[in-house]
Amino acid sequence: FLSNLSSGKQGYAIAAAAAEAGAQVTLIHGPCATPPPNNIQKSIAVETATEMLAACEQNLPVDAAIMTAAVADWRAQTPHTGKIRKEETRPRNGAMTLHLTENPDILATLARHPQRPTLLVGFALEEGDEAQIRARAAAKRRAKGCDWIAANALSAVGSEDNHIRLITSDDAAPTSLRGAKPDIARALATRIAAALHDLHERQES
Repeated sequence: FLSNLSSGKQGYAIAAAAAEAGAQVTLIHGPCATPPPNNIQKSIAVETATEMLAACEQNLPVDAAIMTAAVADWRAQTPHTGKIRKEETRPRNGAMTLHLTENPDILATLARHPQRPTLLVGFALEEGDEAQIRARAAAKRRAKGCDWIAANALSAVGSEDNHIRLITSDDAAPTSLRGAKPDIARALATRIAAALHDLHERQES
């Protein structure tokens, strides 16, 4: 498999914070070293990007979808269920070629879905200085079609702390959320609840 060093801590913290705020939470997660929060209503474990997309679609419609998982962009073109023996795959030059194919873009797919979440929040891992991180995240929000995007730096991967730049529109200045991941999760859950309340009020008026 192809993977990365993401711990899942921020996603778990957001799920727990949303449940604390009164939401009915379904957590769809990949392999993690720690168990899911015990205060959520439903937990679905998946192993691949295609499984995660299918689980997301099967659990629509929802008021809000917060897409924190660090899904790999690529997967092996030809998966093997058994061992790939070195003597069977070693070419004459001593180097092995691994053929990859692109994984589904889960965030963009949900943005176009007939049962699109009312509020769709994406996460973007970015590198560079502050201006570069914000600019790339803003461009990604527009390209993916999500409502909000939370940009964090590579230094947050596997850490207990995080620094998120929350971009909600082209006009609004990014909101900076910095601190322990559970604190960021509670702040984000509060903002999401307020945004959904405003949306529902506008729909009823």
